[in-house]
Amino acid sequence: LALPDAPDGIEPEKAMEALVPRLRQARAVLVGCGLGRASGTQQFVRRLLERVELPAVIDADGLNALEGYMDRLQPAGRWILTPHAGEFKRLAGEEVDLTDRLRVVREYARKWNSVLILKGMPSVVASPDGTTVVNATGGPALATAGSGDVLAGLCAGFLAQGLEPLQAAVTALHLGGEASDRYGRLYGERSLMASDLLVQLPYVMGDRPA
Repeated sequence: LALPDAPDGIEPEKAMEALVPRLRQARAVLVGCGLGRASGTQQFVRRLLERVELPAVIDADGLNALEGYMDRLQPAGRWILTPHAGEFKRLAGEEVDLTDRLRVVREYARKWNSVLILKGMPSVVASPDGTTVVNATGGPALATAGSGDVLAGLCAGFLAQGLEPLQAAVTALHLGGEASDRYGRLYGERSLMASDLLVQLPYVMGDRPA
C-alpha cells in the first residue's frame, strides 16, 4: 500500500487514514525498515505507534524516529525494539556505557517497558520483567547489510502467529543466527547476503520438532 507523501516525507494524517482499514485486519506491525529520516516520515512513525494497539516491531529508521521520544510513549510491553549499538545510543544517550551489555539491556527493557534486542556479538534480549537471554547462534557474517531487516521480519512474523514478544524475539534471534551458521557451513561466511538467510530458514526450521 503506497502511503500519501509530501516533500518532507510521509504525510502523517493522510497515511494513518489510509492504514486504518489494514490495521483492523493485522495481528502485528513492523515499522522502520527503509523508511528514511524525513521529518514527515518520523512524525508518521510516532503517530502510528501512539495509536496502534497491536504488537509492534520497531527497527532501523523507526528507532531513529523515536530519538528523544521514548519517555513520552507507552508501549505497554507490546513492542520489540531491535537496535544495534549506534541506534541504541541514539535512543538512550551517547553517555551510556555498553561494557556490561546484560545490565544495560535489562535496565532499558524495564525503563522502556519493551522487549529489547541489542544486536551485536553476541546479541542480547531482555523483557521488562528482567528475563534476559544471550543468543548463541550466528556470527560475524550477520553484519552484512539487510540481516537486521530479516530479523525484524522474523520477529513480526512470530508476533502475528501469536507468540508473546519475548518468545518472538528469542525465536527470531536463534533461527536467524542458525540460518547464518548453516549457510557458513555449506558455503563459507564471507559470501553471505541477507537474502541467503531466507533460503536457509526453511531448512533450519524443518530440523526442529513441531
